[in-house]
Amino acid sequence: MIKGSTKVFGIFGRPIEHTLSPFIHNSLAECIGEDTVYTAFHVGDNLEKAVEGAFAMGVDGLNITVPFKEDVMKSLVSLDKTAETIGAVNTLVKTPDGYKGYNTDAYGIKKALEEYIKISGRDAVILGAGGAARAVIYTCMTSGCNRVYILNRTIEKAQSLADEMNRKLGRDGQAIAVKDADSIDSDMYILIQCTSLGLKEGDSLLIEDDSLYERAAFGYDLIYNPEETPFTKKLAEVGVSDDNGLSMLLFQAVKSHELWTGKEIPEEAVKKVYAKLRKKVYGNNIVLTGFMGSGKTSVGKALASLTGKMFIDMDEAIVRAAGMSINEIFEKYGEESFRRLEHDMLVEYSLDKYDSIISTGGGIVVREDNIPYLKEMGKVFYLDASDETIYERIKDDNERPLMRGCDRDEALKRIASLKAKRLFEYAKALDVRVDTEGKNASEIAEIIASYM
Repeated sequence: MIKGSTKVFGIFGRPIEHTLSPFIHNSLAECIGEDTVYTAFHVGDNLEKAVEGAFAMGVDGLNITVPFKEDVMKSLVSLDKTAETIGAVNTLVKTPDGYKGYNTDAYGIKKALEEYIKISGRDAVILGAGGAARAVIYTCMTSGCNRVYILNRTIEKAQSLADEMNRKLGRDGQAIAVKDADSIDSDMYILIQCTSLGLKEGDSLLIEDDSLYERAAFGYDLIYNPEETPFTKKLAEVGVSDDNGLSMLLFQAVKSHELWTGKEIPEEAVKKVYAKLRKKVYGNNIVLTGFMGSGKTSVGKALASLTGKMFIDMDEAIVRAAGMSINEIFEKYGEESFRRLEHDMLVEYSLDKYDSIISTGGGIVVREDNIPYLKEMGKVFYLDASDETIYERIKDDNERPLMRGCDRDEALKRIASLKAKRLFEYAKALDVRVDTEGKNASEIAEIIASYM
């Protein structure tokens, strides 16, 4: 709830309707229990008055995005050295006399790259010489890269940027025309894509020659939507690891938030917000729960076919990881060990999986601490089936411990008893209950898809 004591942060931009910054910062605040709120401001032509007005109203911190990252510097009382060197500001921090400008994009790209590869001691090849490249070049030149190559279609623009950054940082970054890319005397470099190529369907690569990508140790595309671009597809094709700009977007936001509050955000909170962000941008998971025999696997496969999402069966994943069947796990180590494996996988999936159909085991709600992770993992659908339907589906399955050594009447009693014990837990976890009686897997999949 917003109160009189709530600190206000925001972002200035034009256009600003599709910014993810409010989602990121408000999610961070929620995750750490912080009394702050973040909103977006569409700023017209008078940026200076907008900055003055925000300061007068007590806005504690601002992000700045296109087209104001350079012009805003005229409205600030001081600049951080990084922002001054890069020549662009994306974060304003309130001081007694006005706002001080920072650039957290440089921190964001460094943090994003170092999740995968050590920057120091590597060469860097940067594609593009526009505004987005400035923070990347700064990061590479100040983080111990041996040589920094700037490739651009217009060599004069690349040369001008290289000369500026070399002068400011005392380095010798080299500008190269796209047509001369094969002259780069290096391999196992970090390859960073800073152009707008990939934003639109049908965009091509800046450089088509496979050898540029084959010689890279790692590739990073500043574009994050779409998730896959011609650049990342090419890297995958030649077997080079890559990532996209969504991680940079998050990390630069985290640094801005820390500058505003003076508090470090715990790594666990950052991971949780990144998981939420990927689901928001690329698609939430559909999570299927229900008693054994409720049709989770068959419905999950039908849903995957219908939606194009990946299907994941958690029980099958546990069997692969353990190298033995669920029955064998129960017999050798006991149910508690199986539940621990199931819980650990659920925690992992809640952070790592997005845009997937995930079928859970029938007993996943036995551990109450699983329920928050089920909710975090995605939208939870409970598949409801009658005792008789469940019996008919599993009566010939010798892998079900519940069915061992009992006739139909005894099996129905066991099903009813176990279902009754779990119904309350299923109810706590679900978002949507789906009645599966009299419906085939495709029909149930259609019902679930209608909620997405």
